[in-house]
Amino acid sequence: MIELSRFACFLALFLFTCAPVQWSHPKSTWDTPVTVRVCIDLPARNVSAAREALDSWNVAVGSWKHFVVTDGNNCDITVLEVDTNVCGGEDNAYACALIGVGKTVWFRKGKYPDNAVKGVLMHELGHILGASHIPGTLMNSRYDKYDNECPDVTTVAQVAAYNHLNIETLAWCYR
Repeated sequence: MIELSRFACFLALFLFTCAPVQWSHPKSTWDTPVTVRVCIDLPARNVSAAREALDSWNVAVGSWKHFVVTDGNNCDITVLEVDTNVCGGEDNAYACALIGVGKTVWFRKGKYPDNAVKGVLMHELGHILGASHIPGTLMNSRYDKYDNECPDVTTVAQVAAYNHLNIETLAWCYR
C-alpha cells in the first residue's frame, strides 16, 4: 500500500511539473505594441534560453511591448555577462537589473548555471518593467526553477501597476 501511495505521489508530481504552462487571455489590446530592441551579449550556449525568456514576456506584455533581439549599438535593453560584482551587496546574485529604470541586465560570470538563464532573465526583465521581489512568484529574491517558469499574475500585476496599465490588457501564466 505504501508503494502505491509513493507511486501516486510521484505521478502527481510528474504531471504537475510537466504540464504545459497555461496563459490568460488579454481582454483588450493596443493597436501597435512598442518595439523594445534587446541586445544579447551572453555566451552562445545561453542565447536561445535568453530568447525564450523574451518570448515569455512577449506573451505577457505583447499587446503593450514587443521584445525583439537585435545586434549592434541601437539597443533599448542590453543583456550581458560581466566579471565584476555590479549587483551591489548580494555577492551570490546570478544577475541584476535596476527596477523600473533599468536598461541593462548584468549576468555575473561564473555565478549562474546555464539551465537558469531563461528564468533569471525573465526575473530581471520583471525588474526592468517595474516589479519588485515577492516570494513564491517569478520575482522571488532567490532563484527557484518552479517560480521562474513564466510571468505569473502577481508579477504581471506589479508591472501593470508600476506602468499605470489596465492588467486586463496583459496576460499571465498559470502554474
